[in-house]
Amino acid sequence: MKSTIKFSDRSIPCGIVFGHRTYLLDAWLQIPEKIILPEVNTTGGRFDLEINNGSTSDLDYIRHTKNPLKFLKRQNTTTIENKVIFDARYEVDSNISHYLLDTLTRILIARDLLNQNGMQSTQIVVILKENPSELARNFFKTLNYQTIETESNIEGLIVKHKIYPANSTIYNSISFKDFGFFDTTKYAFENILKYRPAYNSRFGEKIFISRKNSRIIENEDEIEKILTEYEYKKVYFEEGMLSLEEQWAIVAEAKEIVAIHGAALSSLIFNHIKNFDNFISDRPKIKLIEIFGPGFFNGYFRSLATTLGIKWVGVRGKITPEVVKDMDFMENGNAPGHTHQATSFTIDPLSIHQALELIGQEH
Repeated sequence: MKSTIKFSDRSIPCGIVFGHRTYLLDAWLQIPEKIILPEVNTTGGRFDLEINNGSTSDLDYIRHTKNPLKFLKRQNTTTIENKVIFDARYEVDSNISHYLLDTLTRILIARDLLNQNGMQSTQIVVILKENPSELARNFFKTLNYQTIETESNIEGLIVKHKIYPANSTIYNSISFKDFGFFDTTKYAFENILKYRPAYNSRFGEKIFISRKNSRIIENEDEIEKILTEYEYKKVYFEEGMLSLEEQWAIVAEAKEIVAIHGAALSSLIFNHIKNFDNFISDRPKIKLIEIFGPGFFNGYFRSLATTLGIKWVGVRGKITPEVVKDMDFMENGNAPGHTHQATSFTIDPLSIHQALELIGQEH
């Protein structure tokens, strides 16, 4: 059994990011930055998924291990009959975004393929590594999927999947390979509908998703005071503070969201479901201000917002000498990677005001 999804051409429009005040724009006066992110155009790419008899050892995305105990355990083989096996051991099991936007959508595509082949009653079992994160356990428990925790190879009906990245272009000159996450997520939107929490959030329609453990706003009291004046309520999504259903319900009911960049924003897919009939619209109903540290800025959720029809504006923290050195003056040509992904930062209150004013305007 095999399913192929060809990605449609898409365009991520220009975006606006408000930065910190700086003398670099005027030697005599500190002026806030207003940054225009360029349009991104994406073409081609596809996603293949097949279900056949085989072994998880045949999967080409298996990560090799140097741990001798794990290596020995992987020499063992367990056979599972009359069920379909989805191996999720090689996903980042501490990141809800990977599970919602990647793992779940691929499981749902596998479910569709089984239904198309008259196997509606066949159960999909998810394989987790030994001692997985509590997030992994809670995620699949919330979605009512059976899991098996093991390092052994599994034989049986195995789900095998692969993305052939789309080609993306900026300014018709800067090219890169897109991951294609959002194309597969969009394909599974209607199936994700059944996982949207049915109860109402106690936080209302305007929320501020903050962070306690990393990527902290150093002057958050000042920023929170501004957001409170705009009637935003603060909430934390770190593990253990709220159940997954509560997190999804909070985002599903929100109409205006201010959030520090992080995996919590993957819950936006449940908000989109509420407006599914209005997907083709010139006026997005949901508004998002995404706050970034200066050393870890990326377009992951900007792209998702475009896919979901959400109006997006960015705010970037104050740039430090360390960030500039590590990002643009790295030694030996090493890529900056995640050097500053957890670094705390300062936000200019004026940049928040500017973002709030812009997001409040008609699209």
